[in-house]
Amino acid sequence: DNTSAGTVGAMAQVRAVGVRFSRGPNRILDGIDLTVAEGDRIGIVGPNGIGKSTLLKLLAGGLEPESGSIIKAPADATVGFMAQELDADPEATVADHLATVAGVAELDAELTAAAEALGAAEPGADDRYAHALERWTAAEVAGFEERRDRTLGDVGLAPGLLDRPVGVLSGGQRSRLGLASTLLGTHDILLLDEPTNDLDLDGLALLEHFVRTDRRPVVIVSHDRAFLERTLTSVLEIDEHHRTATRYEGGFEAWQEERARARRHAEEDYAVYTGERDRLKRRAQQEREWSTQGVRKASRAGDNDKSIRFREMQRSEKLAGKAR
Repeated sequence: DNTSAGTVGAMAQVRAVGVRFSRGPNRILDGIDLTVAEGDRIGIVGPNGIGKSTLLKLLAGGLEPESGSIIKAPADATVGFMAQELDADPEATVADHLATVAGVAELDAELTAAAEALGAAEPGADDRYAHALERWTAAEVAGFEERRDRTLGDVGLAPGLLDRPVGVLSGGQRSRLGLASTLLGTHDILLLDEPTNDLDLDGLALLEHFVRTDRRPVVIVSHDRAFLERTLTSVLEIDEHHRTATRYEGGFEAWQEERARARRHAEEDYAVYTGERDRLKRRAQQEREWSTQGVRKASRAGDNDKSIRFREMQRSEKLAGKAR
């Protein structure tokens, strides 16, 4: 098992509350509510271009919502975002890149700064150091290099690449480096955008095992149906027209069944609606015809039949009202 339990542990979660986001005049997401907590493996689904990756970036803090809030609990929980394309400084070495994206470099730096503050007897330094040490220990930073080397071997990257710049790696090597980055991550919450892209069967198996066995909250965007079927605990579907979202529990297959059931109900409701609509159309047409007949009768009545004409005109007005 090459995974970490996370730096904060089971308590970490992230919430989207009433999140809206637009690009220019185009509304991308509208009133999204989502809670991602321990054990959740949530897949975001919907047509291409509907805002799935945008929602991941909002949850990661890379974008700010137009309105609504993204709330992390605890506030210092860290969110790891694996983009579709490896996001790395081409000049950075593989070793430095892995330490950075895994969160190890940040934890090391904070522990060092906290120790210096403690040595300088700064106010609150003891609490800061205790918290930094707790996170550093929980993330197993001391054993990171051993886990790193083992993980590189698991994904098919030679340890000799550690000192090479990321920019010289081939496309396949970059994909495997992205997978290694995910497996080594010490973040409390994980967001994976098309994580199966360009992975071979061994890489897919590693990623699937990781997602299924790690208890940290994870949100996934992927077109790999088989991967989603085997990993998800729930599905968040973004509506193509309203840009709202509905969550379905029970995994990918349960969502498909619920979706099919909802479609059947919608078709049944539409059949009832069209039947009633057609009935009302026929009734309205009949009322209009009766109203027209009454007007004709009234117009044919002479001066001596004013009462008849008045009665027919009233009746015609009532029928016209019913038709409307």
